[in-house]
Amino acid sequence: MLVFIEAIKTVDYLANLLRSSMKQAKAKSFLTLLADKYKETKTAVLAALEKTFDALFVHRCLSPNSFFETLINQIAAAHKNPRVRQMVLDRVEIIMERTYLCSSTGQSKNASQLFTTFKQVKDKLK
Repeated sequence: MLVFIEAIKTVDYLANLLRSSMKQAKAKSFLTLLADKYKETKTAVLAALEKTFDALFVHRCLSPNSFFETLINQIAAAHKNPRVRQMVLDRVEIIMERTYLCSSTGQSKNASQLFTTFKQVKDKLK
């Protein structure tokens, strides 16, 4: 378990250091590998995963479209493990709420439409 946590933290550090200069293909492969670790039930692993997903999004290692497309279309829609699918969708929902609904930039109508669409997709993927 300690190896998992240290590996996850390493990706977090890379996201913080490299930011948008991280190659898109690497960031996507990190997302896929990290999402697979949602099979773990240990709290420390889950906390490290959440922090790393946030870092990959906040530091724009991937564009928002690519980030959400990878998580929703490639991982949540296709993963065999229902726990992984649910955890990925929950993480996407948290990131979207924090980013788009909590911002007061006047994008509230578009943000609410985006969030409504995501909720519909999430309900269909359950």
